[in-house]
Amino acid sequence: MKENIQEIPAIAGGTPVRDTKISYGHQYLDEADYQAVLDVLKNGPLTCGPKIGELEDKLCRITGARHAVSVSNGTAALHIACLAAGVGEGDEVITTPITFAASANCALYCGAKPVFADINEQIADGAFSIPLLKDTALSEREVEALYQLDMTKIESCMVKTAAVQAQLGEIALFQVKKEHEGDVKKAIKSRKEALKKQWGAYVPEAADLLYQAKEGRIGQYYYFVLGSDSEKVVNYMQKMDA
Repeated sequence: MKENIQEIPAIAGGTPVRDTKISYGHQYLDEADYQAVLDVLKNGPLTCGPKIGELEDKLCRITGARHAVSVSNGTAALHIACLAAGVGEGDEVITTPITFAASANCALYCGAKPVFADINEQIADGAFSIPLLKDTALSEREVEALYQLDMTKIESCMVKTAAVQAQLGEIALFQVKKEHEGDVKKAIKSRKEALKKQWGAYVPEAADLLYQAKEGRIGQYYYFVLGSDSEKVVNYMQKMDA
């Protein structure tokens, strides 16, 4: 029996459902959309005209909701959702730290306190808070290039950088004998100077983060931790080593 290629996901060799990518933040507009905007611009108020009521009525019909209120953006929508839920002064709102700022701001607007929950118990308990790191550690060749380190002087290493390029965060662990510790210290100094040159010009907090970065030895490893809570990260690693 011939296999139906349409039932196989595209990632496994099947036929994609689209020929072109759907880009993040890229809207689809056709002539009907352009004409709808022109109709509003030509025929009445922009913010509280008849089209607003039409939109809300249609949303109710599609979703089965009794009421619908259209607002200017997602932040405003979260704000009025909190108000509708009765969120107020002294309340706590549980949300995620891996999100847009509006997920916490909507609680603050109501006088409430956002409480961050995370899938990692150590982060949720406040053990540390640094930028989200990449899942995969850097290769030895990448470490050698970033740290200007002679890799023959260490036994192994694990270096992870921030998953988001706009954030400054890094954890490095070098398994190194004490006689070669100086080489690692020199490499970390080189890395910090490079980061200061790279980030200092356009991120005001970079100098403070680099100043607060921690380095030292835990057992057979020499560490370098760069992030907003670098001291807490080190404390956590020390507890794990105990």
